[in-house]
Parts: sequence; C-alpha cells; structure tokens
Amino acid sequence: MSAGVILNWTGSYGQPRIRAQSIHPHVKFPDSTSLAPAITRMGTGLELVLAAALIAAVLLNVTNVVERYIFDRSIPGADEFQIYLMVALAFFGSVVAAIRGQHLRMDVLARSFPRQAQQILNRAEAMATAVLCGFVCWISTHYALRMFQIGTVSENVHFPMWLPHAVVAVAFAMLTLFGVIQSAFGAPAMVGEEHPDRPVGQST
Repeated sequence: MSAGVILNWTGSYGQPRIRAQSIHPHVKFPDSTSLAPAITRMGTGLELVLAAALIAAVLLNVTNVVERYIFDRSIPGADEFQIYLMVALAFFGSVVAAIRGQHLRMDVLARSFPRQAQQILNRAEAMATAVLCGFVCWISTHYALRMFQIGTVSENVHFPMWLPHAVVAVAFAMLTLFGVIQSAFGAPAMVGEEHPDRPVGQST
C-alpha cells in the first residue's frame, strides 16, 4: 500500500493546529513538534522536483534516440547527464522515502512489542541512521571537495565531477538531519488498530 502524508486542521477554542499524519496504517508522524509540517512540505517539494527531473531524463533520452536513429547524430553528453540525473533521483529519493516513512523494514517482530518499546526502538533506529548517514556524508563531502580542488571533469562534455559527488553529500546530510530530528522528537511509530489516533508522545 502506498504511503503519503495528509495535514489535519484541529485545535481547541477555535484555534487551528496543523497535525502531520501519514495515511499509511502503520506509520504515524509525531505532532508534538512544529517541525512536522515543515518536514512534510519539504518532502512534498522535493518529490515534485524529483518528478520533474525524471520527466526531463525521459525527454532527454527520447530526444537522443530520435536524433541518433533518424538524423544519425546524438546529443553530446546526453548519456552522462542522464546518469547524473538518476544519481540525484536515487539519493534524494531516499530522503523522500525517509520523510514518508516508506523505507523497507522488517517490522514483523517489532510490531508485537508494547508501544513504549516500539518508541524506544524507533528512536534507536533513527539515531543509528543519523550516525551512519553522517559518516557517509563526511566522506562524501571530503571526496567532493577533493574533486573540486583538483578540477576533475567528465570525459565527454567536461562536466565538473564534484557536482554529482556533492549530490551524494547533500542527500546524506539531509538524511542525517532527519535522523537527528527523529531521534530527538520521536521517529514515525507503528500504531495499532486499537489506538489509531494516539499521538506518538503518549504512552499506553
């Protein structure tokens, strides 16, 4: 089942309050922090940008095929740019998946735990994710800086190679930040059918 995020407007005494909630039956975003709506908007915006990039890659590929097989010529660097776009789609797509709570996980055993244990496990997972992604971000950043310093370019169109490597660094930086936020405010938690509307911050 596909997952997404909806915004519910609720509040007391006529005051509106934004609550970010996943429409996936087993994923719920914490509404105890004002960061939730901002994170949701960031995920939506990034998703739109990635969709536009995918359309651009498809159009570039189709145009290059037409040029090659009909006019016996090709667009210089088309294959390279498609590869770079796919790299960006893959890594920034992982950021969207993290925001949406759509990463694959083996939760058969975890779903049988008490709610408080699920919260602890989710925060531990978020912390481990932040540490691992932070390490990869650090390595990727140093590598991208090295590519920038020595002026490495691609073979065909002389595209600066530090840019696609920087994409990896930026994506993992965002994953690190999201992991820190999850570990601090509560990761998306699995909710049981008997308490579908209970906020993550409340215990059983």
